[in-house]
Amino acid sequence: MKPPTSRWQALLSRMSPRERAAVVLAAWIVGLGALWGLGIAPAWQTLARAPARHQAVDTQLARMQALAAQVEDIRRGSAGDLPARDAALDVLHRTARELGPGSVMLSGDQASLRIHGVAPDALARALDQLRRSARVNVVHAELKRRGDGWSGVVTLAGPGLGD
Repeated sequence: MKPPTSRWQALLSRMSPRERAAVVLAAWIVGLGALWGLGIAPAWQTLARAPARHQAVDTQLARMQALAAQVEDIRRGSAGDLPARDAALDVLHRTARELGPGSVMLSGDQASLRIHGVAPDALARALDQLRRSARVNVVHAELKRRGDGWSGVVTLAGPGLGD
């Protein structure tokens, strides 16, 4: 059995010069197409997408660093003394009044805060204030979006309420 290269050479030698040139040209075109499709194009696409991916990763990193800073703030804040239950309840009632119409119901070491039409950013600030000042956290929330704000019940518990 002849090696493949010698078979190709024998085949090419039987062709006319014009046919040989066409076969060589076709082989070059196929080879360059394969080189482009398998080697250059994927690398080119990767380079083209790199700036957008780099920006996305930078955004994720910034978000993670912000979250890490928040965790560190929480850890530093947790190191202090616990507020007295009465002080925590005062903060809870004051926050409920600031959020508008609503009420606070106490049940053992939990408090339920009923709210009506509270703006999302105001609710977020209020819950953050409760977490920091009264040392309570949300353990359950049943909220519905109505109009421009949230309505429903947020259940809070934590060391500030005697948890």
